[in-house]
Amino acid sequence: MSPCKIDDYKTVAKQLTDLVGLDKSPVAVKLVSSLEDVGDLPKIDDKIRHCEMVYKAASEKKVFYATLDEQLCQGGAAALGLRDFPKPLITGKKYYSLGRFASEGSAKHELDQVPKVDTIMEAVCYAPLEDAPFEADVVVLYCRPDQALKVAQANGYVLGKRFEASFAGIQSICADVVAKPYVDKEPNMSLGCGGSRKFTDIKPEELVVGLNMENLPCMINSLESLSK
Repeated sequence: MSPCKIDDYKTVAKQLTDLVGLDKSPVAVKLVSSLEDVGDLPKIDDKIRHCEMVYKAASEKKVFYATLDEQLCQGGAAALGLRDFPKPLITGKKYYSLGRFASEGSAKHELDQVPKVDTIMEAVCYAPLEDAPFEADVVVLYCRPDQALKVAQANGYVLGKRFEASFAGIQSICADVVAKPYVDKEPNMSLGCGGSRKFTDIKPEELVVGLNMENLPCMINSLESLSK
């Protein structure tokens, strides 16, 4: 099936919202390798974290882009391909100093496995899917477990594929639900992380799902079949 066109995004967003039962808008995210491709999109005027930007698009229906200069979390910016990972993260020192790991070695081992985009991007675009004026790479959903279950079942409806969630409680909205679907072309879900749960209003009962846009039409067809 061909990918969704921008003209279809309002319809696709409504289908996805209704079929999954979402309370917030699905969020379109696009990784941009050249600022020339941003077009007339306004730049966010705050310096906040990527997870806050995604949540702003979902809950406040804001449409904007951000460069590295507007990304407050440098680990998140690195996962999205806007910069290299800072040395304190690569070596494990940062997460070890925060008490997240038993040693610098275990922190480094975890960081080595974090999904990341090659460092080639100049900006990230954000919008509620129904209002996105750009071609999305990834769609982010805020779900309850029962809603995420529908996504997992739809993922296996045609090909019998198991949903393989990969997360570690760090770098969730950046690495787990944007970078991983972007790189692997497969959906992923995450329970969030300390940062995303501290700096946004994700509900305690919510988790976060990232869908590769190229697979979204098939996902919606499967959701429709399962809802009959």
